[in-house]
Amino acid sequence: MMTHNLYDAEVGYEVANKLHDALNKYVVWLALMGSLGRGESKVADLDILVEPIPGCILPIRSVLLDAGQWVKGGERQMTISDTFNSPLRLDLFLQHPPAQWGILTAVRLNPVPLVIYGKKVIDDLGYIRKNATIHTSIGDEIPVPEERDWFNLVGIPYCSPEGRWELTRELRLI
Repeated sequence: MMTHNLYDAEVGYEVANKLHDALNKYVVWLALMGSLGRGESKVADLDILVEPIPGCILPIRSVLLDAGQWVKGGERQMTISDTFNSPLRLDLFLQHPPAQWGILTAVRLNPVPLVIYGKKVIDDLGYIRKNATIHTSIGDEIPVPEERDWFNLVGIPYCSPEGRWELTRELRLI
């Protein structure tokens, strides 16, 4: 089993604020995901979701190249380590149409067992998941513009990100 070093969330918030300042003119939205987005006191890494301004992929990549050690990257995810000289690895997820913000938020903000459960419910309903969209079996897109819509779709009561681990336990997913 692989273990990760954990750092105080304050380190994560400092790095996230620097990243926000560096990316602000290249993105429409920037949202904290993962453990930092759930308000946990310790983080192993940073997960951030952005909606890039059209045509700004190269400037975003340039910011990341200046901010840390390049690990990998494409148009949907870019990863660096040693972000702003911190011990944190950054996974930057980029939302592009047709991907829906509500689906990406649910996948990137929820604990993994809750995500897996949601995917199973969607599959059991006969829906098709592709590129962060959900369609009926005849191809009609199911709108999921907000994370609450994902929760409604999978039949889970919505709760704040801070309560997601407790919800996962209540659903007996862990």
